[in-house]
Amino acid sequence: MKNPYDVLDYQVIKETVSHYCSFSGGKQRIMNLEPVFSKLSVMRELKRSKEALTCTIAYGAMPFVGIHDITPLVYLAQKGGVLSPQELLTVAMHNTCVHSCIQYCKKVEAPIEALNELTSSLVTFDSMQQEIERCISQGYEVNDSASSALRSIRNTIRQVSSQMDQVLQQYIRSHSSQLMDHISATRNDRRVVLVKNSYKNQMDGIQYGDSASGQAVYVEPGCLIPYNNQLQSLRQKEQTEIERILRMLSGIIQEKADALLANMETLAILDSLFAKARYGKEMDGCIASINEDEILCIKGARHPLIAKDQVVKNTYRMMPPHKMLLITGPNTGGKTVSLKTIGLFVIMTMSGIPVPCDEATIPLYDQLFVDIGDQQSIEQSLSTFSGHISSLAKIFQKATTKSLVILDELCSGTDPKEGENLAIAILEFFRSHSIYVIASTHYSKLKTYGKQHDDVLLASVAFDMEKLQPTYQYKEGFTGQSNAFDIALRYGFDPAIIQRARELKKEDVSDQELLVEKLDQQLAKNEQLQQQLAEELQKAKDEKERWIAKQEEFMRKEDAMLEAARMKANQIVEQTQIEAEEIIEELKQKDSYKMHETIALTTQLQNLIEEEPMEEYVDPTIEVGDTVRVIQTDYLAEVLAIDKKQVLISCNGIRMKVSKEGLRKETKKKVKKEKSSVYVNKHKSFSTECNLIGMRVEEAMIELNKYLDDALLMNVAFVRIIHGHGTGALRKAVWQTLKQNKHVKSYRLGGASEGGSGATIVVFREV
Repeated sequence: MKNPYDVLDYQVIKETVSHYCSFSGGKQRIMNLEPVFSKLSVMRELKRSKEALTCTIAYGAMPFVGIHDITPLVYLAQKGGVLSPQELLTVAMHNTCVHSCIQYCKKVEAPIEALNELTSSLVTFDSMQQEIERCISQGYEVNDSASSALRSIRNTIRQVSSQMDQVLQQYIRSHSSQLMDHISATRNDRRVVLVKNSYKNQMDGIQYGDSASGQAVYVEPGCLIPYNNQLQSLRQKEQTEIERILRMLSGIIQEKADALLANMETLAILDSLFAKARYGKEMDGCIASINEDEILCIKGARHPLIAKDQVVKNTYRMMPPHKMLLITGPNTGGKTVSLKTIGLFVIMTMSGIPVPCDEATIPLYDQLFVDIGDQQSIEQSLSTFSGHISSLAKIFQKATTKSLVILDELCSGTDPKEGENLAIAILEFFRSHSIYVIASTHYSKLKTYGKQHDDVLLASVAFDMEKLQPTYQYKEGFTGQSNAFDIALRYGFDPAIIQRARELKKEDVSDQELLVEKLDQQLAKNEQLQQQLAEELQKAKDEKERWIAKQEEFMRKEDAMLEAARMKANQIVEQTQIEAEEIIEELKQKDSYKMHETIALTTQLQNLIEEEPMEEYVDPTIEVGDTVRVIQTDYLAEVLAIDKKQVLISCNGIRMKVSKEGLRKETKKKVKKEKSSVYVNKHKSFSTECNLIGMRVEEAMIELNKYLDDALLMNVAFVRIIHGHGTGALRKAVWQTLKQNKHVKSYRLGGASEGGSGATIVVFREV
């Protein structure tokens, strides 16, 4: 078959991919690309392409720094030719490109066995590059350092030129009136001066012709002839030495020609692979997987030549027991696009090119046969029908059980009755030979035929009757209608004509075909209902998400308000701390210090905290006798009295007034203790100080334990133990006793106004 894949726009795909190549070698490889149906070749190419696509997405494309196709230059050197300085530098840059490709693969962390296999075959030529760059400058000139002989020749040239310049300047000064200008010129690589016509015969030297104006003559003065002769000889030696150096460098390339050519072949492969990868990334494509389970599944397929904002994604499947897919539907509905998409994806996969879809798995076909479009030929006197039949005849001869045949509008272009019967016979031939077939048709009889066989999968492309335009949506399991009558009616046909056409159709079709048509209509209605249900479900889901979003927004605002309240409370606490520090500083200024003043100070500080509420919430259920928790101190207290704004509470035996906002009711009221047979005779007054100075340790501990018991009975919050400084033994014993007392919450040395290290302040646990 001539150009079998042209109808699938395979050539356009290759041209598109080739634009991503970095040099002509990779581009030529893409343009020569053909699908391969060999398992080993396809699997190898797909593995390479998959690794290249993974690397391109994660690290960017492989950098082919300074790459050129040096194949012609290497062939020239291989034949003994001499390369120019520019050509030599181009070959030297090849080594830079090889290094960049190798380094790229080294930095990739993902497994890339196939790419590493390619880059590991690359040969570096560091010594060759260094030698060429030592001899040739970036301006494509041979450097003086290329050889000692060249350096010596050029030094001599510079010396002779300097001497000649001195002689020339002296000559110009002495003959200034005879010269047209006070500058020199060059003729035939010799230095000359411009002499006025009136003096040309009076000057000693060799004439080299008139000037452009004809008013002067170029003359080589006799004093310059020896210098010009010497310079010409030196320049000839210089050129000979340069040619020797270029030949030497070309010889180095000649020695490494085979390795350089092998490198170019590998670089062309790498360039073509990463061109495919860049195309795949641009198209948001993937590498299809090959399977031997006869499963064709392409999810979210998009035809690569249709604009992204216009293409319709479709999912195509054909798997056992189905080996034949029949696509039906109206004209311009997308049947041909579906056929081309499937066929194009198959040959792109067999060529190692990424396919624009979400996921794809393709059977390992041994060949793809395509018959799409107008096959008529004036030269061969073939009509459209004859062209199709000619193509089918060749397919019958070549197709195997592993081949895929794609047919568009099977047996169209002839008498419908003969055409549909011939089409059924053709399908029976393909089914009997177990050949994979994907075909499109208008024939109703083929739809009925497909429904009668389990190995035939029916599908259709949808048509929007409201807008009178195709949707290009592929529907698996449905058979489409041509909708000719409905379309004609929408465009203003007389209803009587349409009604008569429907009657004629009923007379012409069998009862079975009418049942199939009714079944298709019912399936279409069910599909429409399912679509409406899906839309309603989506609306409900969207509405739910909106409510969730609103709830989250409300919670965010609530959190923001609470955070603002906390910030305000922190500011109040900071201000309270400042006022407390001022009170403490005032106390430090006093000459004497007593414990009752500390209690008064504590009450005052507590009142400071209560001046501003920490929270605005007020519990209206708090009653006299309830147990409440003071929020700021986290202590439990008993409610003694309640007025409009404040509550009188008892906390550890200390009465104080607090605001209602600073209290939280506990879950249970304070339970009154039952009377017991133990009676305690409380002292009328209790001192919050215990002086142990002058006592021995043993008797002091007895006194201390008794005092601590009394303090607990009196339900005081803290006391002061005076033990003095001394040797420190009494203080140590006091602290040991306090440490073992489970009712003691904490203890510390007194402050500057509390007796310093001669006293210990004890805080009791809340009862």
